[in-house]
Formats: sequence, structure tokens, C-alpha cells
Amino acid sequence: VPTPQSGFGIVNTDGVRLRVRSGPSTDDPIVGYIYDGESYQILETSADGLWVRIPASTGDNTDNTEGGWVAAEFLTIGE
Repeated sequence: VPTPQSGFGIVNTDGVRLRVRSGPSTDDPIVGYIYDGESYQILETSADGLWVRIPASTGDNTDNTEGGWVAAEFLTIGE
């Protein structure tokens, strides 16, 4: 996995899609998906550090039209 620049994270899921949720919990509804190798700006980190908020993806062919929260453990986050 390449090293992302500061403030960004690269999805690291071994080819599996990652759920994007409306809030920082597995109890929150799924609002989209992101995929292995994609890079996203980190907009916010949850108080417990387990979740990060990302923006919506750009482009026509995306499963992340709203943005939301993803589990931080599946991102390689730049320092």
C-alpha cells in the first residue's frame, strides 16, 4: 500500500468493499461503499479514534455519493 499524504487515507481491504455509514457506528445505516486502493481526504476523526469521516466520491461511477464514516482500521492514514 502506498503511503498517503498527510490528512488522507488509502483504503486497505484486500479487495473487499468497505461500508460508508451515516455516523461513526456499525449501528448507523450504510450510505455507500468505497474500494481497496481508493484515497480519501480525512475530514474528521471520531472521539474514540475508531472512525473517520470522508467526503463523497467524485465522478459518475461511484458507490459513495454522500460521504460519511468508515472504520479507521481499514485505512492507511498519512501522518
